[in-house]
Amino acid sequence: MKIIIIGGGIGGLATALAFHQHGLTAHVYERADALREVGAGISLWSNATHVLQQLGLLTDAIEVSARVMAIHLKNPAGKILNVSRVEQYEPPMLGIHRADLLKMLQRDLSAQQIHLNHTFDRFEQVGDQMRVHFTNGAVDECDVLIGADGLNSRVRQQIISDGKPRYSGYPVWRGLVEVQRDDIPLGQPSETLGAGARFGIFPLGKGRIYWYATANLPEAQPEPPTGRKQQLLSLFQGWHTPIFDLIAATDEINILRNDCYDRPPTHGWSQGHAVLIGDAAHPTTPNMGQGGCMALEDALVLSKLLLANPVAVPATLKQFEQIRFARTAKITKLSRMFGTVGQWDSKFGVAWRELMFKLTPAYLMDLQLKSVYQYQA
Repeated sequence: MKIIIIGGGIGGLATALAFHQHGLTAHVYERADALREVGAGISLWSNATHVLQQLGLLTDAIEVSARVMAIHLKNPAGKILNVSRVEQYEPPMLGIHRADLLKMLQRDLSAQQIHLNHTFDRFEQVGDQMRVHFTNGAVDECDVLIGADGLNSRVRQQIISDGKPRYSGYPVWRGLVEVQRDDIPLGQPSETLGAGARFGIFPLGKGRIYWYATANLPEAQPEPPTGRKQQLLSLFQGWHTPIFDLIAATDEINILRNDCYDRPPTHGWSQGHAVLIGDAAHPTTPNMGQGGCMALEDALVLSKLLLANPVAVPATLKQFEQIRFARTAKITKLSRMFGTVGQWDSKFGVAWRELMFKLTPAYLMDLQLKSVYQYQA
């Protein structure tokens, strides 16, 4: 079985690795000139570290990450609204740099499997084969085509053709800074909820702090003349320490900004011998930290199904969607809802949200978390 994967991100590389470990070669086609990740962190909940365990990467991941013990929700004055204890999760929840994760996923893949500077153009089914065309004129054929090319997937546009993703109402800024601070305990990330804005702090270990921020803004709003760093310093002036200090310590060039999008859950992930995974199939907002985690789940599930039934490919790909749709749709909907609540900007809304978090019993929060984060693909 020859497999072509479009997209060299977390989902695409994890899928290639899963096939590689069973003796099948998957070719990864990436439009960029190198396999790289942005300078930001990612939370790997237990459902994701379970996949890394199955791929034989968990020990390596633990060595270059920080184990998460508890997550604190705060208000801008620094008052703790809620604490979610996750130290009991096995496999553990980790905070890791995206680049470190990407290096692990591609480490065992040969250079011949990775094809850079190839932008997907279209596919056509020729008998039981998929003929894949790229914008540079290259053509390849395979038994299975996997679209792992993210939110604006070109493979998705041929399979589903549902247009642009939907805007969430806010951009996300991300930064990474190396700094030693006693007031950012390792293993205890936090998110601070204000009026129409949020700020998250996630220690990654080795003195690295990943942070992210949101604020209610129109889609595609131009950058302010003063730059994004000054914009963030103004937005979060007066919030509890060390928020202002972290922004100030981050070089402007290392502050990333992306408008936040998802898509309503949609059926029809496959067409013949082609299938979508990860954000190409079920893009979600980052509010539950599950985008990369679900892509890892997809990689494990799809590889198992195709290895078990390599002959009836179209039926196997539809089975993959049947297995994955309900879970991914639930997380997409919950993540968007959590983002909406997190971005409430009225005085009444903010007060109600704080009260809601204060009154939610720890055991109830734990039950809600377990159904999502302790799932094992």
